[in-house]
Amino acid sequence: MKTKVHLAEYRDRVYAKYPDKHVGWQNTGAPVYRRWAKGAAAHLRGWLPKDKSAACLDLGCGPGNLLYMLRELGYRNTTVST
Repeated sequence: MKTKVHLAEYRDRVYAKYPDKHVGWQNTGAPVYRRWAKGAAAHLRGWLPKDKSAACLDLGCGPGNLLYMLRELGYRNTTVST
């Protein structure tokens, strides 16, 4: 029982500070979005469909930066699942 309380307290502390760890993600106009998208696109280049109308689903999307990258690359059929 003591461990569960400890884990719950730890979880609460982590989630309370979560937005602070992702500075800039709240604003898609922030430079961090564009920088991340450019780097991620370079790593994912061979994995993305060539057809820009292909359906893209982001599971557990967090702040939505992957969807931002896909839209920047011209994909429009994007869906989010939180």
